Amino acid sequence: MNAIRYNELLKKQYERLLSNNKKKKVAIIACMRKLILISYSMFKNKADFSVDFNHSI
Repeated sequence: MNAIRYNELLKKQYERLLSNNKKKKVAIIACMRKLILISYSMFKNKADFSVDFNHSI
């Protein structure tokens, strides 16, 4: 919930999902999954978080 509140990337995704008539719990789970994929990608590539990364995840 804090990531959705303070991370602009996840906040935009959450709001976009809600505007597409998705349930709140579904939108939260989608944001959690995206955060896990970003974290794994950072770990795998030994990279720091950057807002300007390629949005192909």
